[in-house]
Formats: sequence, structure tokens, C-alpha cells
Amino acid sequence: GGGGGGGGAAARRPLVARHRWEGHDVLIGAEAALVQATRRRSYDVVLSLSLEAPLLQLAVCLQSDALYAMGHNYYLPPFGPFKRHPPADGHAELLRRVDCILSPCEHHCAYLRRWGPQQPRLCTRPLWAAKYHYFLDTSVDTSETLPGTSETLPRHLLGGARPAAL
Repeated sequence: GGGGGGGGAAARRPLVARHRWEGHDVLIGAEAALVQATRRRSYDVVLSLSLEAPLLQLAVCLQSDALYAMGHNYYLPPFGPFKRHPPADGHAELLRRVDCILSPCEHHCAYLRRWGPQQPRLCTRPLWAAKYHYFLDTSVDTSETLPGTSETLPRHLLGGARPAAL
């Protein structure tokens, strides 16, 4: 019979939940479960919303044409005078696998390039005011569609280029 909690295949499968957040489906689960749930998919772009090692470990497991990470502060990178914790094994190597780190300003980009791995040097680019909702002008042309989504961003945020060209 079925349906009981007797340890069948369904009981051994890692749990992944789908949660609706701000109009988007978000998958929630342990790293192994998320990798298993997404391993057969391919993405145009994967964006890690932080430089934290656990998020980068998940991001590099996903199949994509481009991998970006957002650097928000000076204490999360595993290097430099402001790092908060001793570096985790492999953290700097994970950052090297990112195509580009998107930072809130030029100063942060320069900090990452100065204190980060030198061979090869980290690619960094500013993503002006991305996390502060400064782009509220409704007259801005939002016809630039991001690859793989129906979402749009103001043309001046993209600098006239497709995100994969950063």
C-alpha cells in the first residue's frame, strides 16, 4: 500500500518547497535538494545575491551561460582588512568562478580588485543603486527585457547593454 510514512522513495527524496514572493516563485530547501531540483535546467544568467560562500557554492552548481554575484559590503569577502571572519576554504576560488561581481559603487569594485585574488584578477562592475530602489521614475523606458524572464529594467541601469555583456 502507499501513503504511509514507511520510508518509500518519496520519503528519501530531498524536500524542496516553492514559495511565492513578490510575484516570483522561489525554491526553498537545503543545498543538495536545490541542486538536485535544478540540475537538469539551464539558465541564461545565475545571480547570487551575496558573496557568502554557501550561496556561491549553490550558484556554481547551476548550469548557466553567465554567473554574477552581488557584493554589498566590505566585510563578507574572504580577504581585505575589513573581513569579519577567517576565510572559509575555497571561498576565494568560488569568487574566481564568478563572471563578474556587481558592486554598489566604484570604491567597492576597487576594494575587491585590490584585496582579492590577483591571478586571475576578479572582474567587478558597479551596479548603481541596485539595492536602494532609486529608480522610481515611471517615465523611464523599461522595454529592455532581461534574458530568460519577462522582467524589465530601466535602460540606463543596463548601460544600454544586455546583462550578459557586463
